[in-house]
Amino acid sequence: MIDADMALINAVIIHFSIIIDSMLKNYLKIAFRNLLKHKVFSAVNLLGFSLGFIAVIFIALYVIDELSFDQYHSKADRIYRITETIYDENGERQVVGAATRLGPAALANLPEVDDIVRLNVFGRLTLGYDEFRAYENFLVADSSYFKVFDSKIIEGNAETALNQPFSVVLTESLAKKYFGDESPLGKSMYASQFEDEITVTGVIEDFPSNAHFRPSLFFSLVSLSKFDQIRNFLENDWSSNEFATYLLLNEDANPEAVADQLTNLANANRTSEFQNNQYSLQALSDIHFHSQHLDNDYIVHADITYVYIFGGIGLLILLIAFINYVNLSTARAMKRFKEVGLRKTVGASRRQLMYQFIGESILIVLITLILAVTFVQLLMPYFNNLTDKTLELNLFSSSIVLILLGVGIISGLLAGTYPAFYLSRIKPSIILKQNVTTRENTSLRQLLVVAQFAFAIIMITATIVNYRQMHFIRNTDLGYDREQLVTVDINSQVLREKYETVKATFQDLPNVKSVTASTRVPGEWKWLSTISAKKERSLIEFLYFAGDEDFLPTYDIQLTEGRNFRHIPADSAKILINETAVKTMGLTDPVGKVIEFSHFNQDELDQPFVAEVIGVFKDVHFQSVHKKVTPSLITYYRNPHYPIDYYTLQIGTEDLQQTIAAIEEVTQTFDPANPLEYHFLDDKFEELYRADTKTGEIISIAAFLAIVIACLGLFGLINLSVEQRIKEVGIRKVLGAGVGQITWLISRKFLRLVGIAFVLAAPFAWWATQEWLNEFAYHFNVSFDLLLISGGTVLLIAIFTISFQTIKAALANPAESLRYE
Repeated sequence: MIDADMALINAVIIHFSIIIDSMLKNYLKIAFRNLLKHKVFSAVNLLGFSLGFIAVIFIALYVIDELSFDQYHSKADRIYRITETIYDENGERQVVGAATRLGPAALANLPEVDDIVRLNVFGRLTLGYDEFRAYENFLVADSSYFKVFDSKIIEGNAETALNQPFSVVLTESLAKKYFGDESPLGKSMYASQFEDEITVTGVIEDFPSNAHFRPSLFFSLVSLSKFDQIRNFLENDWSSNEFATYLLLNEDANPEAVADQLTNLANANRTSEFQNNQYSLQALSDIHFHSQHLDNDYIVHADITYVYIFGGIGLLILLIAFINYVNLSTARAMKRFKEVGLRKTVGASRRQLMYQFIGESILIVLITLILAVTFVQLLMPYFNNLTDKTLELNLFSSSIVLILLGVGIISGLLAGTYPAFYLSRIKPSIILKQNVTTRENTSLRQLLVVAQFAFAIIMITATIVNYRQMHFIRNTDLGYDREQLVTVDINSQVLREKYETVKATFQDLPNVKSVTASTRVPGEWKWLSTISAKKERSLIEFLYFAGDEDFLPTYDIQLTEGRNFRHIPADSAKILINETAVKTMGLTDPVGKVIEFSHFNQDELDQPFVAEVIGVFKDVHFQSVHKKVTPSLITYYRNPHYPIDYYTLQIGTEDLQQTIAAIEEVTQTFDPANPLEYHFLDDKFEELYRADTKTGEIISIAAFLAIVIACLGLFGLINLSVEQRIKEVGIRKVLGAGVGQITWLISRKFLRLVGIAFVLAAPFAWWATQEWLNEFAYHFNVSFDLLLISGGTVLLIAIFTISFQTIKAALANPAESLRYE
């Protein structure tokens, strides 16, 4: 009896599987027939969805990468970075870093702390093996680094790699750069920062693009103990912020309570002037997006607002593709009314019809998804170059494939549900008895068209604003000339000590017009020193530059009062200040005034620097125009605070390669141990706005995609409108209507929708552009013509899209449309 029941159940299952299989095949067959039969409809939807998915996949990869910063570490949720809130004459400020002794003391005294790592950015060094040498970025790290952070070690022992003095761990790409396929383990290398040779004790995988620090190599922190002055500092420092210190807390630890204990621990060991300062803990996951307010940081910060903007753009572009499908499907409904009526008459249920139409939608979406993934793989190198990332779409990952399939099916359901509901609800008696029209869903289609073009107008406005702001930046008066200037980094003491000889040798080169030496240069890409002057009970912070008597002429910085430096030792106590400094300090007749400076880089000077103002120079944008011009000073290169760090050469436009070769020959003559490092100042200026430029490029591409997809939908709707009114057009032509009249008759309602979209989009576009421009201290003045250009651009594109079909219809022979009447 049981066997008979099982046999019956199996038979039923087989029967239903055959029926389901047959139904699926039938649905697919009908879907493919409809795709091939209605070529314009299919092409518009395939292209629109493909562009939408390409944009969404790229933006999703970018957003996921940004939001997953530092999350590849297995203990990421327990890692915190120490920051300190400092209270002094300048008020309150928060800085990255902690006293050198604080980390080890926390590990020894606080049970909540499982481990600590101290990192320090010492800039760059010259690294060499055999005859090859180059400049590299590095970090000094505690031996506990590998216990806290996940850096996969390829060669060497993670537990001992950073234990010994002068040991170094290289990234995989750096190891290949110096050693090729040879194993670097145990090899000795030259390092300009150290007297002894260093030994390679490990090789690790390259850091991913979503890590907040990505050095080329690590030096062992214990190496610093070999230098007497640094060792004394390391053993006794309870007040500085020299080391970025990371704590690995246990799972039950309260970060706020630990921060209070750190403050108490430090106060028990530091002097009274630091007792008001307080430590805080910053979660590892917050570092990338929430560090803009922190001073003394060693990473490039990101703005999470842009992540939200890009994510929203991606979803809106896909939404435009959905709108196209819904609009075209409902507009094309009349073409399928008889099909629906006949199928209902012969017994098809509403559910079956909905399955059919949703199945067609899913089929279209899956086809476009395959096309989109193919193009994403082809375009990935260009996108990575645009975003400075190393993204990839791993199709060998089952999770990625499942996500893509899920997105495709869900997108198909979302795009096809309304058309399926609309078509399947029509009663067959109505369909087969009278001429049914689609006027009842016209309002929805019009609303969707307005939404599409409103978004396109906003995107085009953003593109124009970004272009104008970048043009404003490149053409604004920065207060100095950046053209034809080559900066040569000073990477050894010999180039400083032999300043007179090196400068004269540079000056004798045929294509060199002027030479100067300075501590920093305008548009500085590293960091700028500051010096603070006393004004009553407060401190006024100045940007600090030091240069020789040729600094102003080489950079074409204009003096408004007083004189320039002279080549005399007495000028080491003289300064030049900018116009903003004069206003901020409240000086009248500033030339001859004496200013006392008490802090350098926020550290109190042992002896105040008392300097006489000998000149005032026009305001110079030493920093990005994101920031306002601040009080600035230039002191003579023979100053007690900071040595020269650059030579700047003004060169002619001819024989650039030969000139660079001659400059290299000079530096190698005086400093053969270090390779030439040079930059064209105008190139470095562009890098200051690289992020803004990249953002503009991404928005421009998104705007292009948005307008293309919207116009594809408009093209499809016009095509259907022309088909539906072909006999009306023929009759009007017979009665004497001209091409212009017929073109206007068909296109006017669509152009009206574009006008409505402009009216709705303009206020939001105006507000959004103002908000973005407020991030710049200096920007162009936004006028209403900007919105008119955006709206006019969209209108012209829409007119071109519409005209192609309407003029074709107006020029058609009316006999063709009326021959069967």
